[in-house]
Parts: sequence; structure tokens; C-alpha cells
Amino acid sequence: MWPANYWAHWGVFAVIALVFLLLLVLAFIWYERRVVALFGVRLGPNRAGPFGLLQPIADAIKTILKEDIVPAKGDRLVHLIAPLVAFVPVVMVLAVLPLHPNQGLVPWLDIGILYVVAISSISALGVFMAGWSSNNKYSLFGAMRMVAQVVSYEIPLVLSVLGVVLLSGSLSLNGIVTAQGATQGGVPFILLQPLGFVIYFIGAITE
Repeated sequence: MWPANYWAHWGVFAVIALVFLLLLVLAFIWYERRVVALFGVRLGPNRAGPFGLLQPIADAIKTILKEDIVPAKGDRLVHLIAPLVAFVPVVMVLAVLPLHPNQGLVPWLDIGILYVVAISSISALGVFMAGWSSNNKYSLFGAMRMVAQVVSYEIPLVLSVLGVVLLSGSLSLNGIVTAQGATQGGVPFILLQPLGFVIYFIGAITE
């Protein structure tokens, strides 16, 4: 039987993680649309709210209210499960992030980095399931190409992370944060591993 303070701790950090994730998604959607608009010499979202900051919220409401159309010959069960398979791993990754000194949804996980790499790869299965559920060969080909891209970019991502693991001597995210504060007078690992940061940044964006 888990103590009451454990469930209180878990509930607080679960709410924090979900709110943080949703706000981060809305912010990145707005930022991406503004940057892409600059490429096309356009203004980008500027109608809903100041500077268009409420546009992602309006788009989210519109998406929720839209009709869910399943192809007549598609697999309805896989069609409904695919978004969950793509979204849930993202939330599971947040569970091991040390949002507070040595604290998170999971207070300490000795293989935190390995867990993040493994769980984040599952999202690609959601896209593959979406392509499969449509019962359309072109959708399936597109999903297979996406999965192939994700697998190929996972290699440089993992290799760039290994540099941080070697510097910290730990696979735990909490241990890495602690080591970063104690190593070389608190010098961030991004300065000690600039090439690794560039590789990870490019790989994460392309993935």
C-alpha cells in the first residue's frame, strides 16, 4: 500500500507535467507558424489575441469539434488507438524529468536516459498505425518513410547523448543534473560538448 504523501506527490507533478507539455505545444505551434510565415513573406497568425498568441488555442478547439471520419474500409480500432500511441510516450518521458531537485513523477530512475530514448521511439508506431488504419497504400508508404526517418535520426541522437553520459558518469537524469552542477565549477555540459549539442539539436528538429 503506497503512502498518502506518495500519491499527493505523484498527482502534483502529473498536473505540472501535463500543463507544461500543453503550454509548450501551444507555444511551439505559434512560433513555428510565425517563422514559416517569414519564409513566405507573410505575417503569420495575427488575428486571435495579441500577436496571434491565442491562435493555437482556437485551432485546438476547432480540431476537437471536427468530425472524426474513418475510411469505409479502414480499421476503426487502430484508427482510434493511433493518436494515443503517439501522444502517451511524450507524457511518459516527462515523468522522469527532474522538475525539482531530485524530484519528478518518478523521483529517481537509474536508467533515465535509456528510458527517454526507448520511450520516445514508440511515438513513431502511432504514425505507422495511422497509415495502416486507413487501408490506403499511399498512406502506409508515407508512414513507413516517416518511421525510417525516425530510426535513422535516432542513431546520431543517441551518440550525442553518450558524451553527456560519459561526463556525468550516470544514466540517471537526476545524476546528470547533479554532476553538471558539480563538474568544473558548474560549467554547463553544452559548453563542454558543443558538437554533441549541435548534432542533438539538428537530429531532434529533423526527427
